[in-house]
Amino acid sequence: GTKKIVLKDDLKTKDELVYFCELTDVQKRIYEHLMEQPDFKLLRYSKTPCDCGVNRDFFLAYKKMKTQKERIDFQRRHKDEVISRKECCYTIPVNPRRKEPGQPLID
Repeated sequence: GTKKIVLKDDLKTKDELVYFCELTDVQKRIYEHLMEQPDFKLLRYSKTPCDCGVNRDFFLAYKKMKTQKERIDFQRRHKDEVISRKECCYTIPVNPRRKEPGQPLID
């Protein structure tokens, strides 16, 4: 609202440059290590359909799809019927020593 009206003539336009570059070997190892951490996996897969059996009918029908286009269309049509991992089996990784002084709640 008001800030845009007052400042629009005084501020320069913002230019952004994005440079893509290769990660160093150390950066690659750190990145790969982080991607394998349980907490990251919980976040990464939390919205995917839980595979504990609660979505059995979904998976049975999904496996019958022949093409990638059919699978994507099927997922979109049935997204509200599927129970995600975070709604079913995933839990926050609670630190078992959380009641000890200086210990964090989440492991």
